[in-house]
Amino acid sequence: MKYTNEELEEQIATLTSNAGYLLSMILENEDWSEALVDGHRERGDTFLRFLLVPRVLGRAPEDWIKVFDASYCMSAPTSKELKEKLLEALHWSEILDNANRQIGYDDVLSWDDEALQVALEDRYHFIRTYEQISAFDKEAIHKGFIG
Repeated sequence: MKYTNEELEEQIATLTSNAGYLLSMILENEDWSEALVDGHRERGDTFLRFLLVPRVLGRAPEDWIKVFDASYCMSAPTSKELKEKLLEALHWSEILDNANRQIGYDDVLSWDDEALQVALEDRYHFIRTYEQISAFDKEAIHKGFIG
C-alpha cells in the first residue's frame, strides 16, 4: 500500500510519541523497566516492536509478554516477504492456486493488491523498524488485554 506524506508523518509522529512515552515510563516506573528487560531478554527485538503497537503501552506491563505471545504472528525483512509468509500461513495462497487449477489456467486469477492489503491491515498491526517488519494479530491483542 502506498502512503501519502501526511500518512507517513502521522505514523512517524505516533511512533515517536510512543517511544518518548515508553522512555519516560521506564525511568519513572520500576515495573515498566522490569517488564521491558524481561520481554526483550525472553523474546528479542520483536518484543520491542510489539510495544509500538497502538494502545499496548496503556496496558499493564505485567500482561505484555502474555499478550505478545498470543498476538505475535511473524516477522520478515520486507513488507512483501511478510505478506507472502502471511498468505502461506493463512492458506490463502493455496486457495488462490486451487481456484486457478479448477478453471484450468495458471495465474488467471490474482490478488487485488490494494484490497488484499486492506484485508490484512484489518486483521493485523504491522510494525516496521529498520531491520524487520512484524505482524501482530489485532483480535488477540484485544482479547489479551480486555479478557
